[in-house]
Amino acid sequence: ATMPNDTQIVALSGSGELKAWNRSTGQATFVAYNASQPTCSPDGQYVGFSDGESFYLVSLATGELSGKIPDTGDVRAAAFHPNSPKLALLSLHKGGYYLFTTNLQNGQVDAPFPVPVISAYLRWFGDRYVLLDNHKLVDTQQRVVAWSYNLPAGNHVPVSPDDRH
Repeated sequence: ATMPNDTQIVALSGSGELKAWNRSTGQATFVAYNASQPTCSPDGQYVGFSDGESFYLVSLATGELSGKIPDTGDVRAAAFHPNSPKLALLSLHKGGYYLFTTNLQNGQVDAPFPVPVISAYLRWFGDRYVLLDNHKLVDTQQRVVAWSYNLPAGNHVPVSPDDRH
């Protein structure tokens, strides 16, 4: 469970039921079934989730569907950009792993491109880079792995002390 804002709690059950609850009334404001990979926007206004075929954005204030990104495949990780209206999705799609980026302000979905990593971790760095699985930095504009590192035995540092990892 997570608290994306002062009034909501968002939780995903083991059976794939995603619910948003109003903390003051205790009432569910939104329910989705067969949901996976929920993520909340940095401003706490939206929750995004996958159903294995598409990615949905729901307003936490109203519980209404705000947007849908079709044909994303099975989303394995999702991340809202902390300072802009961008969303990145890492997905098992059409036989490989692909990175999707979307401008939520104008609805433009960039063509997905293949990435060489299976990841459950995705995080934005700057305006154009995403970090996959804590060891591949992908340039979303050039559509390439810009930097890669591996520690001995495949270990990696999940989070740095100053959170700049």
